[in-house]
Amino acid sequence: MYKSIIAILFFGIISISANAQYMRISNPDRTWQNTGVTLTENVYSVTDKGAYSEVNSYLSFKSDNPNEFAAGTQIELYAYFRLPETYEITNLWLWVGDEIMEARMYDRWTAERIYEGIVNRRKDPAIIYKNGDGWYELRIYPFKPTEERKIRLTYLVPNTVNSSSKSVRLPDQLQKLTTSETADPGFLIFTDSNAEKVKISGESSVTFESGSLEERPFIKTTIPSSGYVRSFSITHQEKQDSIQVRTYDDGTDKYFDISLLPFELIDSEFTQNVLVLVDLDMNNTNLVETDLMQNVQEQLKTYLSDKDSFNVFFSGLTTLKMSDEWILANDATIDSAFTAFLENEDLESAFSNMDNLLTDAYDFTESSEQNSSILLIASSQNYSNIENANTLLDALVDYAGGNFPTVHVADIQTKNFNYEWRNGRYYLGNEYFYLNLTRDTAGELTDHNDSSNEYEILSTSLQKVNGAISDMEVYPLINGGFSYGRYTSEDENSSLSSSSYYQLGKFTGAAPFDIQISGFYRDEVFSKQITVAEEDLSPADSVLKKIWVGQRIKQLENGNPSNEEIEDIIEMSLENRVLSRYTSFLALEPSDTVFACATCIDESAIVPIEEEIVPESFEIDSLSAYPNPFNPSVNINVEVSELWDASTSSIEIYNIIGQKVATLNTQEFSGLKNFQVSWDVNNSTNIATGVYLVVLKTPYTIKTLKITYLK
Repeated sequence: MYKSIIAILFFGIISISANAQYMRISNPDRTWQNTGVTLTENVYSVTDKGAYSEVNSYLSFKSDNPNEFAAGTQIELYAYFRLPETYEITNLWLWVGDEIMEARMYDRWTAERIYEGIVNRRKDPAIIYKNGDGWYELRIYPFKPTEERKIRLTYLVPNTVNSSSKSVRLPDQLQKLTTSETADPGFLIFTDSNAEKVKISGESSVTFESGSLEERPFIKTTIPSSGYVRSFSITHQEKQDSIQVRTYDDGTDKYFDISLLPFELIDSEFTQNVLVLVDLDMNNTNLVETDLMQNVQEQLKTYLSDKDSFNVFFSGLTTLKMSDEWILANDATIDSAFTAFLENEDLESAFSNMDNLLTDAYDFTESSEQNSSILLIASSQNYSNIENANTLLDALVDYAGGNFPTVHVADIQTKNFNYEWRNGRYYLGNEYFYLNLTRDTAGELTDHNDSSNEYEILSTSLQKVNGAISDMEVYPLINGGFSYGRYTSEDENSSLSSSSYYQLGKFTGAAPFDIQISGFYRDEVFSKQITVAEEDLSPADSVLKKIWVGQRIKQLENGNPSNEEIEDIIEMSLENRVLSRYTSFLALEPSDTVFACATCIDESAIVPIEEEIVPESFEIDSLSAYPNPFNPSVNINVEVSELWDASTSSIEIYNIIGQKVATLNTQEFSGLKNFQVSWDVNNSTNIATGVYLVVLKTPYTIKTLKITYLK
């Protein structure tokens, strides 16, 4: 049992939480002597575990400026970062030479005392803490100034599910804090799915190789690095069951989870007309037109009932219409209409014509007697200028006499944004126009702020068109027993607008499970009972117990836990290897009592990652900028050890969210080893005050430099 004095110490520790995310490498004896961090390896291993995915993140780090430290200095990496509250960290590995050291778990007070003692003795530890409210702290020691250190973190991440797909947003909070990425991101996805059904966000075509590890089939790939860290989601485009129950028995307790697609289970008399408008600039999205339209086709089949109707208008010189009448939304009719529409050669000449598209949409819906709503899917930004946006908004009000139907917007623009400053904030692309259009018509906007995955944006938008479920209750009745300790993905007293619902808990008794589901949908009561027989239950593994333990720990941590509750948290955390505020993962170097992990498999070695090749004869000797901060232009000074070749090397400017805003012309400097090139913001579109990255790329290496533009 843990003494009360330790609990008091814990309260002191967890009250100190970072208020900003950052990562540095420093001399622990001279903390003012520090540098940024370069990410030299970034590999994800992903395994679907039902409502969650288990994600292993392999990361290698090094100082981005080793000359800051004397040659023999031992330096330390420290990072403060934040994860969504739904994430769990369940493991930490540290590489010491070629050996993998799997972290042990300790109560936080003991772990911190050991770590600080080891740092004083100049040995090899890595430690991770949870500081509360989703904040975490990672430390790795020691580095040599030119050395790389490698770790693996294991996360449990909730999946996003709808009837036609399941996706997971890969955790990249640590990666985002590095200065640059010099290796190609790698992906090892354990699945027996057809590789053609697996998509990586932002990549229209990916070639996977297949294989097997310990009889677990996988597909793998790498994606060329852009020099900065990108966000990724993995999507399996496969039909999902409307209800699934999984169970796990650890010999002492029994655990269950229930995954539901409640909108598929509702029998409602409500009918609606949905007009889909498509206004595209394909330069601003990672989707291609055929993928987009096929996704819209599947989403309509998912979210509309066969009592509903739909139509599709495509923007162009004149609006291209799928039909002059509403189309009944059964699967066969949707498939037939889309097949014919996609064969129309006029689609190849489509271009953005927002004002014409919206007025044609009003004319079509105005004559309908049923409930009609509009879903605008767009990647154009012709109305990024706020004065132009206000002009169009006023024109639409006048045209419709203030009676424009509800408009929901799926803004799938995810790159090449124009910026506009107004009312104390920046608006990206058509964001200002969409926010006002949806507000004025009682609709909702879904865009890059909600997801970086265009498919998720589309799915979420159609869910909003479809309406919400309120006061939903899901209660499992179990033969010869009962359920308890239940946790849900939603507050059952609030609205459920997502397509999926998740509940987990413990139970006694045995199958069958009788699942009672009730609530309100569009002011109508619905109630249903579904029986899941024993043969229809899906087996789960110990990860299900870890997910439940994580939820239980969060419940106890909220508020002001008593000493007894803190002891319970520590016990559950240590037993199940789920990180809490009162425990830590601590990886130590090999010794007489601490042994390397003999069963740990380095999955990152399976993924074909090209190691960075930097010949001794080619280096970026210097990259600097003056003045910094600057307005309106900055001079960028470059020194390289070999002759500059503009056909194979480049200098690009990125904003802080990773979007390229300029490529500098260096053709005239080919054949030189040092030169100065200028960037004038007047030659670029909508450059806002803030920090930018100068990224110098050669065939062998990448170097970055932060500059600040002040208006």
